[in-house]
Amino acid sequence: MPTPKVARVHEDQIDVAAGTLARAFHLDPPMVYALPDSAERARVLPPVMKTFVTYASMFGEPLTTTDKPEAVALWLQLDDLSDTPERDRLAGVDQIPSILGREAFSRLMHIGRMSERFHQHCAPGKHLYLQFLGVEPERQGRGLGSTLISAMTKRADAEGLRCYLDTFQPRNVPLYQKHGFKITIEEVETNSGIRGWGFLREPRG
Repeated sequence: MPTPKVARVHEDQIDVAAGTLARAFHLDPPMVYALPDSAERARVLPPVMKTFVTYASMFGEPLTTTDKPEAVALWLQLDDLSDTPERDRLAGVDQIPSILGREAFSRLMHIGRMSERFHQHCAPGKHLYLQFLGVEPERQGRGLGSTLISAMTKRADAEGLRCYLDTFQPRNVPLYQKHGFKITIEEVETNSGIRGWGFLREPRG
């Protein structure tokens, strides 16, 4: 099977890419914890993911497969971990609390605070951050996610950049290890009981 070609998500693909990520993360442990009702989760996740795709489109590298967005990776190049309220406002990220609702947002922030702590611990300084990687559920296991990872790790190697990501989905751990990411931190979030992993990949010469 030929390797899928990779391209940047176009502006007119943002909604489609957001839908792909929403379906890919429908059973992700933090999303299930924040939004236990499956129908509500299916309704809410597309607009939530749209804010992140928009942010990456404006300030990072949103990648997808060229035929159609069956896999989406949101990469950000960070010089540090600072963000600005202005960027969040421009991309709509500041609307996530109102999209989710107070209770769901509060639960999700239990995971969000742990994720932020992982990031600060693992990747100070300049690096590439894989914020989200998702593949349409019926297309998973066919190498699409690996293609989108490799597209940026090759660049990271060429530019001497480290790469960081975290995950709360146990089945993803071997995938990231296959691509040279090493577990730097692993903890269980006490409120949810969800286990998380922070990964760092050093550039290869």
